[in-house]
Amino acid sequence: MLKIWDVETGECLNTLFGHVEGVWSLAFDKLRIVSGSLDRTIKVWDTESGRCLYTLSGHEGPVTCVGLGDTRIVSGADDGVVFVWDYGVRT
Repeated sequence: MLKIWDVETGECLNTLFGHVEGVWSLAFDKLRIVSGSLDRTIKVWDTESGRCLYTLSGHEGPVTCVGLGDTRIVSGADDGVVFVWDYGVRT
């Protein structure tokens, strides 16, 4: 579970459900939040709606770090593998 809070008011704006184990890593921009979890998956969330846009799987260990670019996500895990995920359309 991830919670999105308004820094000024302290109000919880949204709660994101989807990972079945703890979240160890996050990256975000204005449109997306990317989370990496002990459940060995990466989830890409829409910041406005809180909807899960993608679930990326392939790691054999907990995902301990994620990075977010315009068209790519980079993830690293306890399995010693780094993945580069391409999810955007280049123009």
